[in-house]
Amino acid sequence: MRRPCRRFIPWLVASSLLGVGFAAAQDGSSVMPFKMTVGGQEVDGSNTDLAYGILRTAVAADAEIVIDKQLDLLNIYVFEVGADDWPKDNPVATINATTNKVKLNATTDGKAVPPGDYHLTIAAGDASALVRFTIGTPGTPSKWAGGGAAAGTPPPPTKTPDDPPKEEPEELPAVANDDQAFTYMCYAVQNDELETLKRWLAKYPKLVNHRNGELLQSACSFARNVEIVRAILDAGGDPNLKQPKTENNCLHIVLGEATSDPEALESVRAICEVLVEKGCDVNDHRLADGYTPIVCAAVTPHVGKEIIEILVSPKDADVNAVSTGKEANLTKGWSVLHYVCDRAPNDVVKNADIVQRGLRPQPKP
Repeated sequence: MRRPCRRFIPWLVASSLLGVGFAAAQDGSSVMPFKMTVGGQEVDGSNTDLAYGILRTAVAADAEIVIDKQLDLLNIYVFEVGADDWPKDNPVATINATTNKVKLNATTDGKAVPPGDYHLTIAAGDASALVRFTIGTPGTPSKWAGGGAAAGTPPPPTKTPDDPPKEEPEELPAVANDDQAFTYMCYAVQNDELETLKRWLAKYPKLVNHRNGELLQSACSFARNVEIVRAILDAGGDPNLKQPKTENNCLHIVLGEATSDPEALESVRAICEVLVEKGCDVNDHRLADGYTPIVCAAVTPHVGKEIIEILVSPKDADVNAVSTGKEANLTKGWSVLHYVCDRAPNDVVKNADIVQRGLRPQPKP
């Protein structure tokens, strides 16, 4: 059985304010993509100027978290919010469950989270959310009782119809350190704020590859705005920096976002094209299954000939690369040709330029 091409994005867990696949409610009425309660209190996502939901009153350390959707896997990361109202870099606790209900004190290390102010990053199946809350005496006001104005994600400036047009852009917010500046950059990427991102990059050029390339990797993981990706690359972003745990490069990441949606697939194609233009390594083997981006594309059902032809366009593209990792299972040792031939009989990929690029028939291992 073939192992599908999947993504894992650890930077979205480690970053202060961003979530994996973060999405608001479809009708725009809430920043929460699903209903969620903690200790019986529903998370309030009605302030759409923020990127997170809030709990207005404190909850107990053993409060039950309930996600209103069926789940096979629930991952929750708990970050302490510091005196400067910014989540700290490293989580103080991790909670994993295989249902939609779990206790706040069911941490992986068995230690209850102490009283204080916290930020949650919740990965619930195919959706994720961010929540700010306080652990304390249940029913007492939380830090965000007034609506979250003191939180780390900057709300957009308020405007009235009488505001005069501004010829010059507003000054960038003052920051205390590089990590705060980098968080604003990530916020711009998440919200498709291209011009704001360019201004941050111009002011803090040394941060373009901060945290081992997380900014470019995040733009590739959202896979929706090629101009955001291009701006980071033009500022010196390195597409060959790898995620520490997976050793995915940027091509692996964006290919993991390929779906059957034509608009999303076109974004993946455009981003692949600019990454290859900027020298992203099409022959790079990632850790778990040993897939190169070319193999990853061949094994991903929604990737068509246009994307594969981009990946095999460099002169040094290895179309005979094989899967090598320990998680490749029954496909370990398969070449690109094996994967192409394993697709549906009428799959257009089989007519792609890839079959003219020196593929060598190899026996299955």
